[in-house]
Amino acid sequence: PGPTDKSGTPTEAKSVIRILPNFHIGKDELPFLPVDFYYDFGRTWLSPSQFDEPDAIADFYQELVKQYRAETDKARNKELWQMSLKFKPKDRICVPVLVRGEEDKGVKFWWFSKKLYQDIKQITEDSDYGNIFDLKKGHDITVSYKPKELTSTGYPEISVLPKPKPTPVSDDSEVLNAVKNMPNILEAFT
Repeated sequence: PGPTDKSGTPTEAKSVIRILPNFHIGKDELPFLPVDFYYDFGRTWLSPSQFDEPDAIADFYQELVKQYRAETDKARNKELWQMSLKFKPKDRICVPVLVRGEEDKGVKFWWFSKKLYQDIKQITEDSDYGNIFDLKKGHDITVSYKPKELTSTGYPEISVLPKPKPTPVSDDSEVLNAVKNMPNILEAFT
């Protein structure tokens, strides 16, 4: 859920963030960490199959896909396919960030869709920006959020726009220490 006003009505919002290198992935790697989740089972679950662990939900999804491919009745195929999608893990991408104006709150983790990942990846591939994650010469990003109630699609809209000037992450030693000692997000999930 996005931001709301005092009455609880969803509102548009803008934030300026800095995507940080993820020191737990590798020094020269991009900070994007793809993770699969299940959302439709009463709470959010991390998919164990991505860690080569037994995963009954993934196995059931594969069985439904196999049945779908074996069916010949078009109407039944569509119904079976729709049902199988509930059991398919949802891809999310995670990056460590600092929210500008809230640096004292430390490193946070931002989860987003593959579509937004593609938008951010385009920025990283633009030679005008260089390495936007660099701690000394990287770029902040403005993130604009529009709730589904204010869109024509019925889905929330998130857009990203890089700041044109490179800036250091911070000159504050406490903030830099928090960045260098960021938690490993995968240790938070078991």
